[in-house]
Amino acid sequence: MPRLLLLLSAVLFACASPPAWNPPPEARTESLKVRGWTGEDLELQLQLTYDEVAAQRLPARGHVHPDGTLELHLPGAERVAPHLQALPLLERAGCDGPLPALKAVWVGSFELATQTLPLGTVVSGEHDAQGRYIADALVYADRAWQLTTSRRCPGATYYLELNLERGWNRVHWIRQTLPDRTEQVEVGSGSHALAVWRFLDARERQAPPDGLSKM
Repeated sequence: MPRLLLLLSAVLFACASPPAWNPPPEARTESLKVRGWTGEDLELQLQLTYDEVAAQRLPARGHVHPDGTLELHLPGAERVAPHLQALPLLERAGCDGPLPALKAVWVGSFELATQTLPLGTVVSGEHDAQGRYIADALVYADRAWQLTTSRRCPGATYYLELNLERGWNRVHWIRQTLPDRTEQVEVGSGSHALAVWRFLDARERQAPPDGLSKM
């Protein structure tokens, strides 16, 4: 009898146990190598740009070393939540296919400043010898998401092969102009070996980078 009671207690405990808690993604630090930085060792205030056209930015902190190594202290779920939106390349008008439910923050550039002085902008991307524009980005996803698909839009076709974790991810994208003058954009997970992050001081930063706003 005691053994039976023990088994019944174990079953009742298992049934009453709450489901496993999936904690929200925490803040994390990413390290980037920035070409063109010639300044000193500095603590930074950052504005992560996730919408070039509307100038939408997400505050963050960072530390840059004299060799151009930039440590980005990226915010966690609570601070990112108000900035989540559909990926810009997926919500363009006139594209075929349904939109996925993913909400994200796509960061392709960020403003650097000290507590008292704006320093310039860090952007990713440049053209290779074949004329392709290759860039990296940091993407915060509100859920784990896997997608392999193509999406046709006016003047451009997108090929996506993404495997995103919930939280911050590194992705890359490659844009090229085809003979018929339409564009082909490939978007994939992870950094691209040819992608670079570049520092532009205030004098160089005359216009938005040749980045996501033109995808």
